[in-house]
Amino acid sequence: MTFGDYTELRLSGVVGYRLSREISGGVKATYRSSWDKQVTSSQEEVTATDNSFGGGAYIQYNPAKEFYLLSEYSYQKYTTETTQGGIERDVNFVFLGLGYTNELSPNVFLNAGMKVDVLNDQDSPFGDFTPFFEVGIVAGL
Repeated sequence: MTFGDYTELRLSGVVGYRLSREISGGVKATYRSSWDKQVTSSQEEVTATDNSFGGGAYIQYNPAKEFYLLSEYSYQKYTTETTQGGIERDVNFVFLGLGYTNELSPNVFLNAGMKVDVLNDQDSPFGDFTPFFEVGIVAGL
């Protein structure tokens, strides 16, 4: 969550399953809403509201205890409303990434990694090969 001229609220959920010591996979769901206030050169205040929702699936491979490789497919539907009108975009992503994992206890892990979109959909709101950084706690039953 961020506040100021740019405000964002993001909710995400992940459900995964460990197939073996080296391989895990799962599904993700995300909702994001943001508001951006900008002042034009004529001193007019413009507000843009963005909403996106979507989901995806991932496979994570741990070739070593503290290192992982990631492959992920994601779909997001973006809706942008401004004082000049609105647009909708459907965007597909194919992420490849790598990261570090640390076992905090037998069923709790810390993951920190980086991924890039190799599909680079023309409707993506991000530049080609923009890196995405993720840090999270993974807890198993």
